[in-house]
Amino acid sequence: MAHSKKAQFCRFAAVGAVGFLVDLGVLLVLVRGIGAHPYLARPISVLAAMLFTWAVNRTFTFSIERTTSLMRELFLYITVSLGGSIINYFVYCAVYWIIGVNFPLALAVSVAAGSLAGLVWNFSASRRLVFKQGGAPKPISRPGLFPSDS
Repeated sequence: MAHSKKAQFCRFAAVGAVGFLVDLGVLLVLVRGIGAHPYLARPISVLAAMLFTWAVNRTFTFSIERTTSLMRELFLYITVSLGGSIINYFVYCAVYWIIGVNFPLALAVSVAAGSLAGLVWNFSASRRLVFKQGGAPKPISRPGLFPSDS
C-alpha cells in the first residue's frame, strides 16, 4: 500500500509539474500579454491549472472505479484544492514581493514556490476526499494506439 501511495504521489507530482506550466502560461499571457496585475491574474491562472490537473489526475493518478458523478467530483476537487490554493497564493505573493518585479524570472520562481507549497496539501486532500480508494483499481486504457485496439 505504501508503494502504491508513493507511486500515486509521483504521478500527482508529474501532473502538477505540467499544471505548473499551464499556471505559468496563463499567468504570462494575462500579465505580459494583456497587462493584468500579477496579484489579480494569479487566481485565474490557478483555476486554469486546477481544472487541467483535475482532468488528468482523475484518469492518470487516481484511476479507480467512480462512485460519484463527474460534476460532484469536480466540485470536491476544487473545494479541497482551495486549501492548497490559499497556501500557494500566499507563498507566491510573498516570494514575488521579496524578489521584486525587476527580477527577470520573478513570475516563474514565485509560481514554482507557491505550487510546491500547496503540493502536499493537495495530494493528501485529493487522495482522501475526492478520489477515494473505495473501488477496485481501473486499468488505464489508451484506445486506438494499435490497429487491434477497439
